[in-house]
Amino acid sequence: MALARYQFTVTDQQGNIVPNASVTVTDQATAAVVSIFSDDLGLSAKANPFTADTNGFAFFHVADGLYKITVTSGALTLEWEYVDIRAGDGQLWSDAIDAHMVPDTDVTYNLGSAALQILGGYFQDIYQSGFAELDEISTPATPAANKGRFYVGDDGGTTTPYFIDPAGTITSLLGGGGSGPTYDATLDDATGNEVAFDLVYTVNKATSGDSTGLRVTMTDTLSPGTDLLANFLVGASSKLKINSDAALIFGVSSAGITSGVGLASVNTTDLSVYINGSRNFAFSGTALYAVGSSPLFSLFHDTSPKITFGVSSDVVLTRDAAATLALRDAANPQTLRVYNKWTDGSSDEEFGIFDWNTTANALTIGTVAVGSGTARDITLAPASGNLNVPSFLVWASASAIRGDAGAGIIRMSNSALTDFDRLQFGQGTASFPALKRSSAELQVVLADDSGFAALEVEQLKATVGSAAAKPPMILTQADISEEMLELDGTTIGTGNAIEAVGAKTLTTTHFIKVTITGVGTRYIPVGTIA
Repeated sequence: MALARYQFTVTDQQGNIVPNASVTVTDQATAAVVSIFSDDLGLSAKANPFTADTNGFAFFHVADGLYKITVTSGALTLEWEYVDIRAGDGQLWSDAIDAHMVPDTDVTYNLGSAALQILGGYFQDIYQSGFAELDEISTPATPAANKGRFYVGDDGGTTTPYFIDPAGTITSLLGGGGSGPTYDATLDDATGNEVAFDLVYTVNKATSGDSTGLRVTMTDTLSPGTDLLANFLVGASSKLKINSDAALIFGVSSAGITSGVGLASVNTTDLSVYINGSRNFAFSGTALYAVGSSPLFSLFHDTSPKITFGVSSDVVLTRDAAATLALRDAANPQTLRVYNKWTDGSSDEEFGIFDWNTTANALTIGTVAVGSGTARDITLAPASGNLNVPSFLVWASASAIRGDAGAGIIRMSNSALTDFDRLQFGQGTASFPALKRSSAELQVVLADDSGFAALEVEQLKATVGSAAAKPPMILTQADISEEMLELDGTTIGTGNAIEAVGAKTLTTTHFIKVTITGVGTRYIPVGTIA
């Protein structure tokens, strides 16, 4: 028959492990030192007394009987008397505990009975060492009604604690081979707060190291189904699951989120964010959108990513193409405002606009002043120094300037590109000049177009095409009392632009043809002088 095994860890009254203690096993009745062994077959004798290891662990094998165990280490001495050691004492201990733990039942033990010795040794062991040890046994018989049995069994080579109930159901207290331990609590106080499971601990680290309040470790060797790290249910309805990929899976509910910040699913297709009881944001498919009655936004990614603003989503910011950001809406022209100052939108505002709303079907770039705000200028400042306009510019819906076909050609006209009045220099009064178109002629006039203005040039050259039946110069004098032509700024004299007659003689070589309106054609003789 195999020898019984007894093992324990030596600790002092404060629970501190005592290393390398001396252990002596004697016969309880005779006080004689008994033979102990290192194996259950009695093939390898063990010294008695012997020394526990550096972790305070001690064990020995011995024949069935009552023993006294004495442990010494320096000034420390521990003694256990009437220790009943028997092969398979786990079952005997279980029977003793079963009998002793029946509520409201007096139990009588015979003096020196094995059950009494085991029970007393068990409580003495807990008192002195802080723990109790059980040998592995085979599955015990089913306990009577309203009882349960704890025992230690061999679970595939692993020492495992079990519990068996009156129905014969066996539960591993360490899990494995099926479901692990089940904790069932009923909260039924008529008043007051109750907690089913309350984990409270204190972290007080002097130097370094992390702490973990609750850790769940799963070893996934084979997963034919869905693995969950946690599943929180109300009744049979799952409200929140955490799968093995650390994904949160929400049930369909939003009840109870009355304060703070919470996540809930209000249907089977979205996840909503609640703030102080109100549903503010929601994720649905490829969309993130705000919820409520005030102007909000939404972020979508269907055929292209986009952000919409407003309850009616009439402002859309999206990606049109590679490196292209667009402000658009299918039905409404868009306006972009860039503020220089903003107070409340009505009192003292200055902003620039870039829109299709100021003028229908025309892009407007401008500035706006609201309330006491000041109208500001627009500055175009290209980094290259050039402002490229591929079409034409229109001012106040009335005048336009554009580059025409061909290099170096500028066309000025009305906005319809069909006519041109005048180009003023300076202010639009009679104190400033202007260039005016009159049919196919270009006139120098006063800026207010009240009359003609003078033109001063260094050299005036008039050229008429060979086939044109017109003179190169026409002089018109409306004031009949004034001269037709005035030559100014030249000194008269020999060799000057105006030659003095003196003793010189004109030899006529040509005649210049002129026409005097109302008089007819006349000729001015020209020639050489000597």
